[in-house]
Amino acid sequence: MGTCNGTPYLISGTNGICVPVGNCSSDIDAAQQSSGQNSTGFQFNGCFKGGTSASSSASEQAVFLCDNVTQWNGNEMGFVKTLNDNALKGYLQGGGSYITQVISVGDNGYHTFKVQAQSGNVHKVDFYVDGTYKFTLTNNNGHYWNNYNYFVGTNHWYGGSSNTGHRLRCTI
Repeated sequence: MGTCNGTPYLISGTNGICVPVGNCSSDIDAAQQSSGQNSTGFQFNGCFKGGTSASSSASEQAVFLCDNVTQWNGNEMGFVKTLNDNALKGYLQGGGSYITQVISVGDNGYHTFKVQAQSGNVHKVDFYVDGTYKFTLTNNNGHYWNNYNYFVGTNHWYGGSSNTGHRLRCTI
């Protein structure tokens, strides 16, 4: 789904998608897996092309697994880039909690991103970039092991000086 010329599209010759940020004052664009699967994590190759031009951290790009694509209030684990500070973060959402930790700032390059829920503690998820362990996040209000999940790529734009060139690209 997309508005304001931000419609997601397939990247020719790949298994990938691109979700550009639209060009109006407020915009939400997303690409979502049509049917889910039980999963304990995911990995993708891609980049978060962003900047610092957004007026707040509500403007963001994200790639994640989630178990509720109807009300969007379930368990989520993945990566988010805030477009007011160009910070890439690992994040967990679930049970009313939203937890993040910064991975890098200003990196718009291509990487291999991976999240893996822990079987021994369903509240913990490990984060990796290019095969290197970055950190573990814990959300005692969430459950991340073996949920029926959907893969989602999305962006939200709520205004700022310019969103030219902001886009999310990923291949599974």
